[in-house]
Amino acid sequence: MGRKRGEHTVTSSGDGSTQGVDLPAWLAPVLYALATLVLFRSFVFSDGMLYGSDTMSLGYMAREFYANAIKGGAGFPFWNPIILGGTPFLESLAGGDSLYPPSAILLFLMDPHRALGWKLVWHVFLAGVFMYG
Repeated sequence: MGRKRGEHTVTSSGDGSTQGVDLPAWLAPVLYALATLVLFRSFVFSDGMLYGSDTMSLGYMAREFYANAIKGGAGFPFWNPIILGGTPFLESLAGGDSLYPPSAILLFLMDPHRALGWKLVWHVFLAGVFMYG
């Protein structure tokens, strides 16, 4: 009997024999989504920021500057006047992921303090899904 597309077989060989169990393809991503929600529950079910010491020092400020420039109609910021009296935006450490589509979309849809946390939550979830795949 053949497997249907999208099903995985799990085998165990405790006594040397193998038994196949067909699992639906959606089971692993759903379980990993639940595990991710449990892990990040204090962030997901709040309005706070996912704390990170490196995020607090430069990451939040740079992403807030970027999001405000775009939302305010000023266009893409080539110069950041906040750091060291002014630095090129992309060449400084602050510009980092401003051209990375998932980060940019999240920054445009929500406040920067929430976007930074959701980016991490999504990446942890996707890392598990792709690792399983």
